[in-house]
Amino acid sequence: MMAWRIGLMGLLLSSLNATAQSVQVVDIDGLFRRVNSTSDSLYVVNFWATWCKPCVEELPDFKSVQKEMNTQPVVFLFVSLDFKSQLNSRVLPFLKKQPLKEAWLLSSGNPDAWINRISPEWSGAIPATLFWRRSERVRFHEGSLSPSELRQAVLDGLK
Repeated sequence: MMAWRIGLMGLLLSSLNATAQSVQVVDIDGLFRRVNSTSDSLYVVNFWATWCKPCVEELPDFKSVQKEMNTQPVVFLFVSLDFKSQLNSRVLPFLKKQPLKEAWLLSSGNPDAWINRISPEWSGAIPATLFWRRSERVRFHEGSLSPSELRQAVLDGLK
């Protein structure tokens, strides 16, 4: 009986650990290390938060466009601007309900540093999306994107 409980506890802990590993806490330099590449991949980096209604509403559109572009060299990254202290209480429970399988990142560090380095035009409002290819910014969009706008931005970024 005791071995069964220990085995069950280990299984539960490993499943929690797998969920926790799906979110990586990164600072702005970590994000740039991730997207700076000489490959032909286009990185679509969406800045969002669990408390941002327009952010949450556009996530299914990202999923739809990502599915359409699954043969293209496009990598979707989602950077949560929720507080790091909310990882277990808000972010992970939210992500458990999301069918997206892209990379989920949680920001850390000074938010002003993120804003200034992502785009000088960024007011800091979310949602916001950065399109990055071959170590340079292709496009930045502050605000929600319709599916057609997102699709066109991805196609333009791949040219």
